[in-house]
Amino acid sequence: MGKITFKNSDEKGYEAIMKGYYESGKLKTEMTVKNDCLDGIAKEYYESGKLKMEGSYKDCGRDGVMKIYYESGNVKNELTASEDGQYDDKFYTEDGNLLGVVRYNGKAIESVKCAKKKLNDKEAKEIREKFIQLKLRQQDDEHDFIKKHCK
Repeated sequence: MGKITFKNSDEKGYEAIMKGYYESGKLKTEMTVKNDCLDGIAKEYYESGKLKMEGSYKDCGRDGVMKIYYESGNVKNELTASEDGQYDDKFYTEDGNLLGVVRYNGKAIESVKCAKKKLNDKEAKEIREKFIQLKLRQQDDEHDFIKKHCK
């Protein structure tokens, strides 16, 4: 269930605010779209109404910081993008402790580091390869994977 509110529309294109709702009628997502691209702040909510995700987009890509939250309100993931396509994906425990960081160089995973555990080269390579497989399958268990290997 969704709703689109057009802010403006002309021969150059359009800008709209899109909202998605849970079956209960509660707000699930809200985002600004310009000419079929995310542009501006995008938010996703838990059905409880608490913020689940907030990120900034520009010209169809991430722009700056995206945060994913536990329902408790603490940060679960924090993705920080740079203009050159690199970004860091930081993973946190529910009580706010850093688990690990995955660094992307714009094309591939460059490194995986655990906050409290020193990985040898073999472990780091194995974790990086498994993490790539998760990304390729677009599975939503990256956080659990990092938690398992970095505790």
